[in-house]
Amino acid sequence: MTAAEENKDLYRGEQWFIAPDEIQSHGEVKVIGAYLSLFCTRIEWALKLKGVEYEYIEEDLKNKSPILINSNPVHKKVPVLLHHDNPIVESLLILEYIDEVWKEKPLLPQDPYQKAIARFWAKFADEKCVWGAWGACQAEGEEKEKAAESAMESFAFLEKQIEGKMFFGGEEIGYLDLALGWIPHWLNVMEEVGDLKLVDAEKFPLLQEWTQRFIQVPIIKECLPAREKLVNYFTASLSYTLGDLKLVDAEKFPLLQEWTQRFIQVPIIKECLPAREKLVNYFTASLSYTRSLKASHQ
Repeated sequence: MTAAEENKDLYRGEQWFIAPDEIQSHGEVKVIGAYLSLFCTRIEWALKLKGVEYEYIEEDLKNKSPILINSNPVHKKVPVLLHHDNPIVESLLILEYIDEVWKEKPLLPQDPYQKAIARFWAKFADEKCVWGAWGACQAEGEEKEKAAESAMESFAFLEKQIEGKMFFGGEEIGYLDLALGWIPHWLNVMEEVGDLKLVDAEKFPLLQEWTQRFIQVPIIKECLPAREKLVNYFTASLSYTLGDLKLVDAEKFPLLQEWTQRFIQVPIIKECLPAREKLVNYFTASLSYTRSLKASHQ
């Protein structure tokens, strides 16, 4: 059995990607990315679905390389697609570029209106669902409930978009499927780390069915990062975002610690202090916003 025969579309019995023996070189293509980044994985998915050979360059986001800085001097973020040494940045724009350059197996709809709709929901999901889910993971107490409710409202829009379809792209995986491809794997880990559930089978049955179909596609599955590494990454990110550190402790600063105890017990001082939970939520949201602006992925 050939590679193409082994990877037939499970749902239609047709070949829905470019088989390995049909892959052709279309000029030098490189992807600068980060293994755990959902934004980078969607680029690899697109190239593999198109049958485009590429060189993958893993970036150290803590010590950014000259090739990244020179390729994306404005944001210094991944992913970056290099085609004939020309850099293309921003993951959704890269997907569109790939679709325009390599015509095989189109990702975006041909109809202008449907194409605009797909672009809209992809941008919506990145802005509202990705960061909304992460914000819900970070929040605590009442704010966590509010953030989770807000995130679920966003996911409800996506639930409507998949009605009557096998994939968001129709019968085959398309642009919007790749843009939302983080939901089956990355979101699941976010939910575990954040101790909450945003997308379940009861509230979002169609979205759940889509996640199961999407994640079982061989090309999609083989690019997924190890779950354990994602859990460790999000756990560390959550601790970092919440400011998991101690600057003034009793051992290093005994006199300052004694003063803080005396000061905070003064009735007039104590009665004006804001609720601790509200302060935690305020700083969590502020840090989250700052991190998003300085994020290493896009």
